[in-house]
Amino acid sequence: MRAYTQEDYEMIKIWTQKNGQPVPYPQMLPQTGYIEDNICAGFLYQTDSSICIIEHIVVNPDVDKEIRNKALNELIECLILEAKSMNYQTIIAFSDMGAVIERSKNFDFEITDNKYTMMSREI
Repeated sequence: MRAYTQEDYEMIKIWTQKNGQPVPYPQMLPQTGYIEDNICAGFLYQTDSSICIIEHIVVNPDVDKEIRNKALNELIECLILEAKSMNYQTIIAFSDMGAVIERSKNFDFEITDNKYTMMSREI
């Protein structure tokens, strides 16, 4: 696991497209992100409160599922440890995907909402 750099963006973009997800602009990705080369990546969005957000976790769909699962677990653990080192008290994550929700339970996340609508607006 290593820190994300801007040079990784094209790979993130390809994985996101292959997964049928909306592609974020490079400037939408925070400085705090981690990547397991050719397997997965994820980001920690910071706030000015005691809460941070794990978001835009993406995998390379061409990699074997078992290898992806192991790397995803390492990625989430890495993001949690980074949040702790930054003195955050709560981590929030959003998903409507069953597999992601089940994985989050393995890391002691509590389900606090069963339905959400994400809204955004460019300014």
